[in-house]
Amino acid sequence: MGRFIEELIVENETYQTSDRVLEGWTKHFGDLAKKSNYQKFDQNHLEAVEDETKLILKICKENYSHEKVSIQELKNAVKKLNTNKAMDYYGITAENFIHASEILLEYLQLLINTSFEHCYIPNLLKIGTLFPVFKNKGDIKNAKNYRGITVTPTYSKIIEIIIKGRENNKIVKHQNPLQNGFTAKSTPLLCELFIEEFEREKKDLKLPTYVGLLDGKSAFDVVVYKNLIRRLFQIGFSQQSILLISNLYENATSCVKWGNILSNCFFNIEQGVRQGGAISDDLYKVYINPLLQILSNSGLGAKIGNINCCAPTCADDVALISNNPFELQNMINIAVDFSQREGYLLQPQKSVVLPIKTCTSNKMLDIDQGFWKLKNIDMPIVQDSSHIGIKKSQKDSTNATITENIKKARRSMYSLMGAGLHGENGLDPETLISLFRTYILPVLTYGLEVLIPSGKNLDLIQQQHKRWIKQILSLKLDVADPAVCLLSGLLPLEAEIHIKIITLFGNITRAERSSLEWRITERQLQIKPTQAIAGLLI
Repeated sequence: MGRFIEELIVENETYQTSDRVLEGWTKHFGDLAKKSNYQKFDQNHLEAVEDETKLILKICKENYSHEKVSIQELKNAVKKLNTNKAMDYYGITAENFIHASEILLEYLQLLINTSFEHCYIPNLLKIGTLFPVFKNKGDIKNAKNYRGITVTPTYSKIIEIIIKGRENNKIVKHQNPLQNGFTAKSTPLLCELFIEEFEREKKDLKLPTYVGLLDGKSAFDVVVYKNLIRRLFQIGFSQQSILLISNLYENATSCVKWGNILSNCFFNIEQGVRQGGAISDDLYKVYINPLLQILSNSGLGAKIGNINCCAPTCADDVALISNNPFELQNMINIAVDFSQREGYLLQPQKSVVLPIKTCTSNKMLDIDQGFWKLKNIDMPIVQDSSHIGIKKSQKDSTNATITENIKKARRSMYSLMGAGLHGENGLDPETLISLFRTYILPVLTYGLEVLIPSGKNLDLIQQQHKRWIKQILSLKLDVADPAVCLLSGLLPLEAEIHIKIITLFGNITRAERSSLEWRITERQLQIKPTQAIAGLLI
């Protein structure tokens, strides 16, 4: 199948041919952008928030003071633009501003200061170009398995970067320690580190572990603007920034680009933060932050010693963990109530519970399908499930993850064969090893600094690693392992994993002392100095 599909399924309707597929994409993402109006939402709360937001915007308009954008602030924002990206709706790229002359930057400063002074961005500069991107799971023809990445006009992107620079310290100050998505000096793998360390703790105490993985339906696409503005006001955003963000999403529109063809139809963005916007990730974290605060303050869920780690989160990927099944249900209820107040949907069939066997069977309750419920709908109890790219399993997450990593790495190798990643008649050995190190090795070893394979699991992945190197260098399979390392210049896989472990540990030691990872590390090293800690000791 080519890069662009010729058949698309949108809500049981099939679209064929390029023009019809483009029409289907416009319908799918246009429907997502329409304001949700489900009866199960807490309509009274949403109406109260809307009234409160009107009052907030009125206060901001009456009292805001204009903070000018300096030429240095503008230059810093332009430097932060991502290069080698798609052009916006008007054919402008980041490079047009990065390599611009001083005169152009002075005119740009004048325009941006006018926008800041009046807290107004013209509607023409709010037209986004949306690219459907496959999530690499599910049916490739089903529109639900795609996320929309929007390229916003470069002008408005610069405004977003300036706002982010001014307000980022407030976002970081109020961000719950359980949130590790899109955060400087952090990594999504810390979410898995917390879960793994809790599992090891419960294994020592011979207690069960239950993990609930929540899936929000198109979470970024259904953010309610009024609720977001209220949240920004609560954490202390400046009145000017609030008005600019409000105006940025007011009357915003998008069109879809597919197969190098741009749709003629535009759809209004009535809800959601655009994935691809410079400040969108931070806005979503602010939006979801109260849920993490409520869960943390509830006293429910996982604790390592006295350190609460009940809901490790990466952006919209929330994991609820506990050693008590009834407690886990209470946490699920809290998440459901929050979603109904904030106007987004949790999907019962994609939100699952994974009981992990960290104790003998007689200490785990006999739990059947239907024990945990999401809005009175049964949540599936599964044997394994993916969490931030790591394959969680009831019995052996390390083995499941290694098996999955090998499959992904093999697919990556196949995709590079056309470029010459093969032994006979391929590229020169130096280039082959460089490609392997850059594109294959990170996929093969993903997450292993947290899971720390040993025994049979380590042997499994090491054998595959050595076999692939021998194949791309056209070596016989019985060549001695030291010779493989000498010829390729690569370290043994175990050493590569050790480097990743040391790097993770170094990042943790340089983190703030108040951070969750630092506190857990300090506690475990003091309580269990001679035992292996997930991702902390070799």
